[in-house]
Amino acid sequence: MDGPGTGQSPIKASPTAERMLSRVIDYLQTRPEVDRTRIGFHGVSWGAYWGTKMAVVERDRLKAVSVQSPPTDLFFTKDFLTNSLLGNREYLFDQVPALMDIFDGVKNVDDMAATFQKMSLVTQGILGKPTTPMLIIAGVKDTQVPISDVYELMNAGDVPKEAWINPQGGHLGRQVKIWPDPVIFKQVLLPWLVRNLAVQNPNDGNTKPKN
Repeated sequence: MDGPGTGQSPIKASPTAERMLSRVIDYLQTRPEVDRTRIGFHGVSWGAYWGTKMAVVERDRLKAVSVQSPPTDLFFTKDFLTNSLLGNREYLFDQVPALMDIFDGVKNVDDMAATFQKMSLVTQGILGKPTTPMLIIAGVKDTQVPISDVYELMNAGDVPKEAWINPQGGHLGRQVKIWPDPVIFKQVLLPWLVRNLAVQNPNDGNTKPKN
């Protein structure tokens, strides 16, 4: 689905915009074909920010959360904004103007810095609270989300987290020709989700991961 401030999302990004994602869970729980006890969340980049927050605020309704390159704290500082995000060449477009567009009332870098400070999961008191089981995927050479944000997340909360950290990887853990998205999805992400959502084999009555 479109995250807050993007695509057809009805609201802009803000420190409380995860309420839109909670409404999605509300809807899923009304669907007869959905097992409401086995709902998972996967977030990529900014989606990983929302996934990390949802792992806390919707801990009781999400069985497993996987995130790729989640920004949590240092990402939202003015220093990182001006020295790493402005003119970032790993991002496909002009990153800071693209980010400005997902918020209301952000017209320049100073506006962005003030808004970013409020988005930090440390500032919001989210990091360190109990979470649902999580998988964290990241690359040490990521220029868009500092690896320190990932390590900070791994050290927070109340339950063990699983992590797949590519020492040669960039954003989302990608490594050209070695760890592209499809390989990460097939070898890392999907097996973890299948295992943690206890996907049932339709050929028998036992709850176990499919091969």
